[in-house]
Formats: sequence, structure tokens, C-alpha cells
Amino acid sequence: QDELSLTLAKDDELGSLNGNTCTGSNALLHQMEVEGLRSKLTHAEEAQAAAEGDLDALQEHSQAVLEDCRVLQAKLLHLEAQQAGHPAKGDFQEQQAQLESK
Repeated sequence: QDELSLTLAKDDELGSLNGNTCTGSNALLHQMEVEGLRSKLTHAEEAQAAAEGDLDALQEHSQAVLEDCRVLQAKLLHLEAQQAGHPAKGDFQEQQAQLESK
């Protein structure tokens, strides 16, 4: 903290020598505040990018799961028709195509 006080004092001297309206310590505090805000912005941008990546992956996974469900549903319909002793209407691929179009 003593180093910070010395730095602020030196900045005050430089600020008054240069005729700045803002004292050196105020300028340093302002700079620290700006750097803190920049750091927060960088972290927020990184978090947003990660969240968008996660969302894209989740959407791809959801589409794959939905496709698997459609395939299983078509297989189930086909097996139920066979078990009931009814000839399957169309083949498995046709049933799957019908389910995918929904």
C-alpha cells in the first residue's frame, strides 16, 4: 500500500506539472477502473462465446436424439404390425420417411 501511495503522489506531481485538470491519483484510479471494466467485458465476451458454443452443441445433439426417436418409433410400428399378424404397410424406410416429414 505504501508503494501505491508513493505512485499516487508521483502521479499527482506529474499531473500538476503537466497542467492536467485531473490529478494524477484520480487519473490512475480512473485507469484502474477502466482496466477493471475491460477485464469484465473480456470475461463476459468469453462467457457468451462459450454459451453460444454450448447452445450449438446442444442443438446438434437434440437433432440427433430426435432422429433416433423417429427411427425407434418407425421400428416399433413395424414390429407391432408384425406381432399383430398384420402385414406391415410399406417397408421400414417408408415408415421412417413418413415420421421424419412430421
